[in-house]
Amino acid sequence: MKTTFWAVVFVASALGCGGATAGGDDDSGNAGAGGAADKIPGLPRSSQVTSLSSSKLAKLCDYMNSQLGGYGHKPSCPNSMFVYADASQAACVNKVKGKSCSLTAGEVEDCADALHAAPCSLPLVCAPLWTCANS
Repeated sequence: MKTTFWAVVFVASALGCGGATAGGDDDSGNAGAGGAADKIPGLPRSSQVTSLSSSKLAKLCDYMNSQLGGYGHKPSCPNSMFVYADASQAACVNKVKGKSCSLTAGEVEDCADALHAAPCSLPLVCAPLWTCANS
């Protein structure tokens, strides 16, 4: 059976999963969850994704999609899986709204990094995003 997997579709759908941020959605750039340095300037890793402004969600979409080769990139995988980026930033931002689970920017970054390293895999670090996407 052919398996089709849209990593960024799942990731982008899951980006909208989160609750309120204890400290709010600030631009401090300080280390977020686990003390890891923020990868996206002005977007703390601990930020809850659903509390992000549209501009910060766009930054997160840009980072995630850049890890898979940029918007519109569609690498093919030898195992009949397809991992591809969103068509555009607007498509990513619009796709992520309306979820109600808890997800942080850091979890999205970690999944994007894992998919960048092994784009034809199903990294365990992406489980929170897939759980959120399917909630």
